[in-house]
Amino acid sequence: MQPPARDVAIVLLAAGRALRMGRPKLAETIEGRTLLERALDACRHHPTVVVVGAESEGSLRRSGPPAHVTTIVRQPAPERGLASSARLGACAAPRGVALAVILADRPFLTCEVVDRVIERYRGGEAEIVYPVVGGIPAHPVVFGPSMRARLEQAPDGESLRELRDAPGAAVARVELDDAGALFDVDTQEDLARARRWAAGTAGIVPGQRNGEHDPSRSET
Repeated sequence: MQPPARDVAIVLLAAGRALRMGRPKLAETIEGRTLLERALDACRHHPTVVVVGAESEGSLRRSGPPAHVTTIVRQPAPERGLASSARLGACAAPRGVALAVILADRPFLTCEVVDRVIERYRGGEAEIVYPVVGGIPAHPVVFGPSMRARLEQAPDGESLRELRDAPGAAVARVELDDAGALFDVDTQEDLARARRWAAGTAGIVPGQRNGEHDPSRSET
């Protein structure tokens, strides 16, 4: 008997309030592309559910969603946080498939990294797969069907880290040498640093973190 297919869909979380930025950050540009466009590009090889807030929904619909976006879900209460948005995306995704959760404020996450993590899930037996850079967990995080059930029931306030580190789950980690997989934009300083890096005028070291927050708890 053939083993069941380990199909994967992406849930892209783009519904946060950007409180630390002070303005809708996913419309900000780096090298001529918005953060939302860059995130969508990283997902381009896989069917993608996008969870949006009012600003990101308007931007996405004005530009026209790319072909790999199968569903756009409106988050009516972004103040409820990441777990609420992740639940909405998980419930809108095709049934029976694993979910790769991605935060839309990671401007240097590439489709090559996304593909590599998803292929690791498809080629193994782990229920949770994620990359690490210099020992630091990064994104995306793939949740197999049994872990997806937990994601769909996650209470408000729970972080992806708590789900990712659930006891008893079979986990596989993908070692990367790519500091961009860690970098998220939360503040105007982060955005300025990202623009300098993209322009080749500044670097980002692999261990660099943006402040003391837990990026798996915040949402774009």
